[in-house]
Amino acid sequence: MIRIRKIYSFDELDSLKEDWDKLARRIDGSSFFQSWIWNRTWCDHFLKAPGKNRLGVRVAEDDTGRVLAIFPFFEQYVGGGMACIEQFLCHRLTYHNDVLLLHPEDDNFVREVTDALLKKIDYRTILSLRHLNERSLFTQYLSTQGSAHPQCTRLQVMADAPIIDQSTRLGKSTRKRYRKQTNKLRREHESNFRIYRDDEIDTGFRDLVELHQRRFSDAGRETIFTGRSLEFWQDIIQRVSGNPSFEIVQLRAGGKPIAAGMGLHDGTHYFGIQTGFDPEFKQFSPMRILLVEIMRRAFDDLGCHIYDHGPGYEDYKYEWSPAVSTNYFGCHGGHGPYAKILARGYRWAFLRSLPGASQDNS
Repeated sequence: MIRIRKIYSFDELDSLKEDWDKLARRIDGSSFFQSWIWNRTWCDHFLKAPGKNRLGVRVAEDDTGRVLAIFPFFEQYVGGGMACIEQFLCHRLTYHNDVLLLHPEDDNFVREVTDALLKKIDYRTILSLRHLNERSLFTQYLSTQGSAHPQCTRLQVMADAPIIDQSTRLGKSTRKRYRKQTNKLRREHESNFRIYRDDEIDTGFRDLVELHQRRFSDAGRETIFTGRSLEFWQDIIQRVSGNPSFEIVQLRAGGKPIAAGMGLHDGTHYFGIQTGFDPEFKQFSPMRILLVEIMRRAFDDLGCHIYDHGPGYEDYKYEWSPAVSTNYFGCHGGHGPYAKILARGYRWAFLRSLPGASQDNS
């Protein structure tokens, strides 16, 4: 018999730490984004203050109280409390989401636990889960139930020992432009790369934020590096060191940073997280120059097997001949016609909002 209980207090959440990390290690290909410290730090910044969002982690247990699964969710109330949306913790900050399961490779176990979860979704609740891993059996089971839909492509560049110069991954014409721009930058400015880690990472992060904000301001777009999101990133990069670890790689010209990228080195994976560059130097394509160095570092210096570009929204990510997979969006309404209608409308609106969405999504 599987029992589902919901955790609303931070004391209860903290009592899960040991089980949480134990289950996270059982996921094949799990990443830092399933870890306790990533999710718990996000809760500190986004859920402790009073508001329309509150903790709503669900835990599956057997008759003995053994933890079988952890569903890392929070609740968001909309429409004056007329509807509740359950979403992943760290909403909008990661593209590598999954639930935590005792037996993540056992089809029958995953079906039983997922069915137990879905039965507990009430009449006004929508389960809305973004950036689900396509390899997860949880995602695959939701898909068979009609509750998971392709959200976006996800792009990864694989290590290749014969490739010594990462710029050779670029197409012929792009590679020619890259070399021309690199040579032009070197002629006009004294340039170099610099890495910020551990005790120095605060300095590198401040430079990244400034460059990121310049880039987005120049393009007339909003940046995630504001308010609580900025405070969260400042906190999490300080809490994590060793392996996994965050780092900032800069391209510098004339003694100042002109482009920067924040990455996470996690075992054999290197996750590209955020970038920024000075628009005054855009004629040199500084981000392309920087990415060649970051990939070289990931594969050659750190021994990574995969450089993860994340969602494939931007055209430049396809320049590197990446392997393409799919992230999924899960949407399930609770019991009764009210929740089903809510879920159908929410699903339609979300799928219509995706880049390149067709006009016939339903």
